[in-house]
Amino acid sequence: LLGTFIFRNYVQALECIQAHDEFLRLFDLAPEDFESDLNDERDYLQKAGRWRLGDSVEVEYVKALNEFDAAR
Repeated sequence: LLGTFIFRNYVQALECIQAHDEFLRLFDLAPEDFESDLNDERDYLQKAGRWRLGDSVEVEYVKALNEFDAAR
């Protein structure tokens, strides 16, 4: 039973590798193209995280102003 499971996973992995290679050939892509996209995405997410941090500070400031108004 375990041997069958391992064999099927192995076959599935080979099929994924073959499909990946065919995709790369079909669209004339290289692994470096994906690395570039990954770096662009990483840069975007790092910047987006900083934007959210700034937004949360602004939201907290507005909440504090509202609480101040309500207390008066």
